[in-house]
Amino acid sequence: MEYEIETAHGRLFCRREGSGPILLLIHGVACDSEFFRETSKLLAETFTVISYDRRGYSRSIAAEGENGFSVWAHAEDAAEIIRLEQKRKAEDGQCPVEAGLQSDGCSAAPSKGEENQINECYTGKSNGKADQSTGVFVAGCSAGGAVAAALATKYPELVRQVFLHEPLMRGSGELAAEQDAFWEKLRKGTEKHRIITCMMHFVNAMGGMNREKEGQSMEQQSRNLKNLELFLEKEMDSFSGLKLDDFDISVPVTVACGSDDRMGMFHRSAHQAAEAKGWKYLTVPGYHNFASDEPEAFAKCLTEVFEDEH
Repeated sequence: MEYEIETAHGRLFCRREGSGPILLLIHGVACDSEFFRETSKLLAETFTVISYDRRGYSRSIAAEGENGFSVWAHAEDAAEIIRLEQKRKAEDGQCPVEAGLQSDGCSAAPSKGEENQINECYTGKSNGKADQSTGVFVAGCSAGGAVAAALATKYPELVRQVFLHEPLMRGSGELAAEQDAFWEKLRKGTEKHRIITCMMHFVNAMGGMNREKEGQSMEQQSRNLKNLELFLEKEMDSFSGLKLDDFDISVPVTVACGSDDRMGMFHRSAHQAAEAKGWKYLTVPGYHNFASDEPEAFAKCLTEVFEDEH
Protein backbone atom coordinates (compact mmCIF):
# COMPACT_ATOMS: atom_id res chain seq x y z
CA MET A 1 0.00 0.00 0.00
CA GLU A 2 1.36 3.38 -1.01
CA TYR A 3 0.45 6.41 1.09
CA GLU A 4 1.66 9.88 2.03
CA ILE A 5 2.37 11.56 5.35
CA GLU A 6 2.03 15.31 5.76
CA THR A 7 4.53 16.88 8.15
CA ALA A 8 5.56 20.42 8.99
CA HIS A 9 8.45 19.95 6.57
CA GLY A 10 6.62 18.59 3.57
CA ARG A 11 5.10 15.39 2.26
CA LEU A 12 6.63 11.91 2.65
CA PHE A 13 5.91 9.10 0.18
CA CYS A 14 5.66 5.76 2.01
CA ARG A 15 4.91 2.14 1.19
CA ARG A 16 3.57 -0.47 3.61
CA GLU A 17 3.71 -4.22 2.94
CA GLY A 18 3.02 -7.35 4.96
CA SER A 19 2.14 -7.87 8.61
CA GLY A 20 3.96 -8.62 11.82
CA PRO A 21 6.54 -6.54 13.71
CA ILE A 22 7.30 -3.16 12.13
CA LEU A 23 10.48 -2.90 10.07
CA LEU A 24 11.51 0.51 8.75
CA LEU A 25 13.90 0.60 5.78
CA ILE A 26 15.94 3.76 5.12
CA HIS A 27 17.71 4.29 1.79
CA GLY A 28 20.91 6.19 1.07
CA VAL A 29 22.11 8.62 -1.64
CA ALA A 30 21.32 8.64 -5.38
CA CYS A 31 18.33 6.34 -4.95
CA ASP A 32 14.93 6.22 -3.26
CA SER A 33 12.67 3.61 -1.66
CA GLU A 34 12.70 1.60 -4.91
CA PHE A 35 16.15 0.50 -3.72
CA PHE A 36 14.30 -1.88 -1.37
CA ARG A 37 11.45 -2.79 -3.73
CA GLU A 38 12.29 -6.45 -4.30
CA THR A 39 13.64 -7.25 -0.85
CA SER A 40 10.60 -5.58 0.76
CA LYS A 41 8.31 -8.13 -0.87
CA LEU A 42 10.30 -10.94 0.74
CA LEU A 43 10.61 -9.27 4.13
CA ALA A 44 6.84 -8.68 4.11
CA GLU A 45 6.39 -12.40 4.74
CA THR A 46 7.69 -11.78 8.29
CA PHE A 47 7.39 -8.05 8.98
CA THR A 48 5.19 -5.04 8.41
CA VAL A 49 7.69 -3.38 6.10
CA ILE A 50 7.69 0.41 5.78
CA SER A 51 9.90 2.02 3.14
CA TYR A 52 9.84 5.66 2.13
CA ASP A 53 11.52 8.31 0.01
CA ARG A 54 13.57 10.49 2.33
CA ARG A 55 12.75 14.20 2.62
CA GLY A 56 13.12 15.88 -0.77
CA TYR A 57 13.86 12.62 -2.59
CA SER A 58 11.79 11.56 -5.60
CA ARG A 59 8.12 11.47 -4.52
CA SER A 60 8.68 13.06 -1.09
CA ILE A 61 8.23 16.78 -1.62
CA ALA A 62 9.84 19.16 0.85
CA ALA A 63 7.84 22.19 1.94
CA GLU A 64 8.55 25.40 0.07
CA GLY A 65 11.59 27.09 1.56
CA GLU A 66 12.50 24.03 3.65
CA ASN A 67 16.20 23.99 4.49
CA GLY A 68 16.32 21.23 7.10
CA PHE A 69 18.12 18.31 5.46
CA SER A 70 20.53 17.28 8.20
CA VAL A 71 20.84 13.69 9.33
CA TRP A 72 18.89 14.70 12.45
CA ALA A 73 16.09 16.19 10.35
CA HIS A 74 15.82 12.89 8.49
CA ALA A 75 15.74 11.08 11.84
CA GLU A 76 12.81 13.28 12.81
CA ASP A 77 10.93 12.22 9.67
CA ALA A 78 11.64 8.55 10.40
CA ALA A 79 10.36 9.01 13.95
CA GLU A 80 7.15 10.56 12.61
CA ILE A 81 6.59 7.59 10.30
CA ILE A 82 7.15 5.13 13.15
CA ARG A 83 4.78 6.93 15.52
CA LEU A 84 1.99 6.98 12.95
CA GLU A 85 2.46 3.30 12.11
CA GLN A 86 2.50 2.35 15.78
CA LYS A 87 -0.66 4.39 16.30
CA ARG A 88 -2.33 2.66 13.35
CA LYS A 89 -1.47 -0.76 14.77
CA ALA A 90 -2.67 0.25 18.23
CA GLU A 91 -6.00 1.42 16.82
CA ASP A 92 -6.29 -1.87 14.93
CA GLY A 93 -5.71 -3.79 18.14
CA GLN A 94 -2.20 -4.90 17.19
CA CYS A 95 -0.33 -3.03 19.94
CA PRO A 96 2.58 -5.09 21.39
CA VAL A 97 1.65 -3.98 24.92
CA GLU A 98 -2.00 -4.93 24.41
CA ALA A 99 -0.99 -8.33 23.02
CA GLY A 100 1.25 -8.87 26.00
CA LEU A 101 -1.59 -8.19 28.42
CA GLN A 102 -3.50 -11.18 27.02
CA SER A 103 -0.51 -13.50 26.66
CA ASP A 104 -1.82 -15.83 29.40
CA GLY A 105 -5.03 -16.46 27.48
CA CYS A 106 -7.14 -14.43 29.88
CA SER A 107 -10.08 -12.66 28.29
CA ALA A 108 -10.76 -10.29 31.16
CA ALA A 109 -11.09 -6.60 30.34
CA PRO A 110 -7.92 -4.55 30.99
CA SER A 111 -7.67 -2.44 34.09
CA LYS A 112 -7.53 1.38 33.93
CA GLY A 113 -3.74 1.23 34.17
CA GLU A 114 -3.58 -1.33 31.40
CA GLU A 115 -5.82 0.86 29.23
CA ASN A 116 -3.34 3.70 29.72
CA GLN A 117 -0.56 1.39 28.55
CA ILE A 118 -2.52 0.51 25.43
CA ASN A 119 -3.31 4.15 24.69
CA GLU A 120 0.36 5.07 25.06
CA CYS A 121 1.64 2.12 23.05
CA TYR A 122 2.01 3.97 19.76
CA THR A 123 4.38 6.47 21.38
CA GLY A 124 6.82 3.72 22.32
CA LYS A 125 6.57 4.73 25.97
CA SER A 126 5.01 3.27 29.07
CA ASN A 127 4.51 5.45 32.14
CA GLY A 128 6.72 8.07 30.54
CA LYS A 129 9.72 5.76 30.23
CA ALA A 130 11.41 4.38 27.14
CA ASP A 131 10.05 0.89 26.45
CA GLN A 132 11.99 -0.77 23.65
CA SER A 133 9.61 -3.75 23.64
CA THR A 134 7.27 -1.47 21.67
CA GLY A 135 10.03 -0.13 19.43
CA VAL A 136 10.50 -1.13 15.81
CA PHE A 137 13.25 -2.79 13.82
CA VAL A 138 15.20 -0.35 11.67
CA ALA A 139 17.56 -1.06 8.77
CA GLY A 140 19.53 1.62 6.96
CA CYS A 141 21.96 1.40 4.08
CA SER A 142 24.83 3.81 3.35
CA ALA A 143 23.65 7.33 4.25
CA GLY A 144 20.42 5.68 5.37
CA GLY A 145 22.53 3.88 7.95
CA ALA A 146 23.62 7.22 9.36
CA VAL A 147 19.95 8.27 9.54
CA ALA A 148 19.09 5.01 11.32
CA ALA A 149 21.90 5.60 13.82
CA ALA A 150 20.69 9.16 14.40
CA LEU A 151 17.14 7.88 14.89
CA ALA A 152 18.25 5.34 17.50
CA THR A 153 20.31 8.02 19.25
CA LYS A 154 17.63 10.70 19.33
CA TYR A 155 14.53 8.52 19.73
CA PRO A 156 15.64 5.33 21.53
CA GLU A 157 12.08 4.66 22.76
CA LEU A 158 10.98 4.11 19.15
CA VAL A 159 13.70 1.64 18.18
CA ARG A 160 14.07 -2.00 19.13
CA GLN A 161 17.14 -3.00 17.12
CA VAL A 162 19.23 -1.48 14.33
CA PHE A 163 20.86 -3.04 11.25
CA LEU A 164 23.34 -0.84 9.37
CA HIS A 165 24.71 -1.95 6.01
CA GLU A 166 27.92 -0.09 5.21
CA PRO A 167 26.63 3.03 6.98
CA LEU A 168 28.17 6.40 6.26
CA MET A 169 30.47 6.78 9.27
CA ARG A 170 33.50 8.89 10.11
CA GLY A 171 36.80 7.02 10.10
CA SER A 172 40.02 7.81 11.90
CA GLY A 173 43.69 8.15 10.98
CA GLU A 174 44.51 7.65 7.31
CA LEU A 175 40.92 6.71 6.56
CA ALA A 176 39.72 10.08 7.87
CA ALA A 177 42.15 11.84 5.55
CA GLU A 178 40.86 9.72 2.65
CA GLN A 179 37.30 10.70 3.52
CA ASP A 180 38.23 14.39 3.70
CA ALA A 181 39.71 14.15 0.21
CA PHE A 182 36.55 12.42 -1.02
CA TRP A 183 34.27 15.15 0.34
CA GLU A 184 36.51 17.83 -1.15
CA LYS A 185 36.22 16.21 -4.58
CA LEU A 186 32.45 16.22 -4.24
CA ARG A 187 32.39 19.88 -3.19
CA LYS A 188 34.49 20.89 -6.18
CA GLY A 189 32.31 18.84 -8.49
CA THR A 190 29.19 20.41 -7.04
CA GLU A 191 30.54 23.92 -7.51
CA LYS A 192 30.99 23.16 -11.21
CA HIS A 193 27.67 21.29 -11.36
CA ARG A 194 29.37 18.09 -12.51
CA ILE A 195 26.83 15.66 -11.09
CA ILE A 196 27.94 12.70 -13.21
CA THR A 197 31.53 13.22 -12.05
CA CYS A 198 30.32 13.23 -8.45
CA MET A 199 28.43 10.02 -9.10
CA MET A 200 31.66 8.41 -10.31
CA HIS A 201 33.43 9.53 -7.13
CA PHE A 202 30.77 7.66 -5.18
CA VAL A 203 31.16 4.57 -7.36
CA ASN A 204 34.92 4.58 -6.84
CA ALA A 205 34.48 4.95 -3.07
CA MET A 206 32.16 1.93 -3.07
CA GLY A 207 35.04 -0.37 -3.99
CA GLY A 208 33.24 -2.10 -6.81
CA MET A 209 29.73 -2.97 -7.91
CA ASN A 210 27.68 -5.86 -9.22
CA ARG A 211 28.06 -5.69 -13.01
CA GLU A 212 25.50 -8.47 -13.52
CA LYS A 213 22.67 -6.46 -11.95
CA GLU A 214 19.92 -5.56 -14.43
CA GLY A 215 20.03 -1.89 -15.39
CA GLN A 216 17.51 0.64 -14.09
CA SER A 217 14.87 2.40 -16.15
CA MET A 218 15.66 5.82 -17.59
CA GLU A 219 13.07 7.31 -15.24
CA GLN A 220 14.75 5.79 -12.19
CA GLN A 221 18.20 6.89 -13.38
CA SER A 222 16.91 10.43 -13.81
CA ARG A 223 15.44 10.41 -10.30
CA ASN A 224 18.68 9.06 -8.89
CA LEU A 225 20.69 11.90 -10.40
CA LYS A 226 18.26 14.48 -9.04
CA ASN A 227 18.49 12.82 -5.63
CA LEU A 228 22.28 12.91 -5.76
CA GLU A 229 22.10 16.60 -6.63
CA LEU A 230 19.91 17.18 -3.57
CA PHE A 231 22.42 15.36 -1.38
CA LEU A 232 25.32 17.39 -2.71
CA GLU A 233 23.58 20.73 -2.32
CA LYS A 234 21.59 20.25 0.89
CA GLU A 235 22.73 17.18 2.83
CA MET A 236 26.45 16.76 2.28
CA ASP A 237 27.64 19.26 4.88
CA SER A 238 25.66 17.54 7.63
CA PHE A 239 26.56 13.97 6.67
CA SER A 240 30.23 14.71 6.04
CA GLY A 241 30.51 16.47 9.41
CA LEU A 242 29.24 13.54 11.47
CA LYS A 243 31.50 12.08 14.17
CA LEU A 244 31.22 8.70 15.84
CA ASP A 245 30.69 10.44 19.17
CA ASP A 246 27.46 11.87 17.75
CA PHE A 247 25.91 8.41 18.00
CA ASP A 248 24.99 7.09 21.44
CA ILE A 249 22.83 4.03 20.83
CA SER A 250 21.38 1.99 23.68
CA VAL A 251 19.69 -0.72 21.58
CA PRO A 252 21.44 -3.63 19.83
CA VAL A 253 23.30 -2.59 16.67
CA THR A 254 24.53 -4.84 13.87
CA VAL A 255 26.87 -3.47 11.20
CA ALA A 256 27.24 -5.47 7.98
CA CYS A 257 29.72 -5.01 5.14
CA GLY A 258 30.05 -6.75 1.78
CA SER A 259 32.55 -9.51 1.08
CA ASP A 260 33.24 -8.17 -2.42
CA ASP A 261 34.08 -4.55 -1.62
CA ARG A 262 36.56 -4.91 1.25
CA MET A 263 38.75 -2.14 -0.14
CA GLY A 264 35.86 0.27 -0.51
CA MET A 265 35.96 3.39 1.64
CA PHE A 266 32.42 2.87 2.93
CA HIS A 267 33.17 -0.74 3.89
CA ARG A 268 36.35 0.16 5.76
CA SER A 269 34.85 3.12 7.64
CA ALA A 270 31.78 1.11 8.68
CA HIS A 271 33.97 -1.76 9.90
CA GLN A 272 36.16 0.66 11.81
CA ALA A 273 33.09 2.28 13.38
CA ALA A 274 31.74 -1.10 14.51
CA GLU A 275 35.05 -1.90 16.21
CA ALA A 276 35.27 1.52 17.86
CA LYS A 277 31.69 1.46 19.16
CA GLY A 278 31.59 -2.22 20.10
CA TRP A 279 28.75 -2.96 17.68
CA LYS A 280 28.19 -6.46 16.33
CA TYR A 281 29.86 -6.91 12.94
CA LEU A 282 28.93 -9.21 10.06
CA THR A 283 30.39 -9.91 6.63
CA VAL A 284 27.60 -10.40 4.09
CA PRO A 285 27.64 -11.21 0.37
CA GLY A 286 28.07 -8.63 -2.34
CA TYR A 287 28.81 -4.95 -2.64
CA HIS A 288 27.62 -1.61 -1.29
CA ASN A 289 24.19 -1.92 -2.95
CA PHE A 290 23.53 -5.29 -1.31
CA ALA A 291 19.79 -4.79 -0.70
CA SER A 292 19.14 -3.90 -4.32
CA ASP A 293 21.68 -6.25 -5.92
CA GLU A 294 20.78 -9.35 -3.92
CA PRO A 295 17.29 -8.90 -2.44
CA GLU A 296 16.89 -12.53 -1.39
CA ALA A 297 20.21 -12.62 0.46
CA PHE A 298 19.52 -9.25 2.10
CA ALA A 299 16.08 -10.37 3.30
CA LYS A 300 17.51 -13.62 4.66
CA CYS A 301 20.30 -11.77 6.46
CA LEU A 302 17.97 -9.19 7.99
CA THR A 303 15.46 -11.81 9.12
CA GLU A 304 18.21 -13.85 10.79
CA VAL A 305 19.59 -10.80 12.60
CA PHE A 306 16.17 -9.84 13.94
CA GLU A 307 14.65 -13.31 14.38
CA ASP A 308 15.58 -13.64 18.05
CA GLU A 309 13.82 -10.37 18.82
CA HIS A 310 10.31 -11.00 17.55
